[in-house]
Amino acid sequence: MKYLIRKGIEQMELKAGRNTYELNKNDVVLYNGAAYILITRKERVGWSESSPTVAKVRMEKLIKEGKFKEVRFKNPPYKDEFMKYYKITQ
Repeated sequence: MKYLIRKGIEQMELKAGRNTYELNKNDVVLYNGAAYILITRKERVGWSESSPTVAKVRMEKLIKEGKFKEVRFKNPPYKDEFMKYYKITQ
């Protein structure tokens, strides 16, 4: 896992499944109570698309290290009281 700074914008590489994604301040990770899902990115699976899932242990470690913080939205994409949203810290 790398922490990158390019052109004044903080970015971070995060491995989700077989792929590695470069996250920036606009990317959102959703925790639905069972899995951490990167909802701002899509990957092709056969003929369809799905959002990549991040390993639960890896995300919990990054949250404890302070690299991700919980955020609240006025109009969240998925409305449920158990859903939590995370972004990288700046």
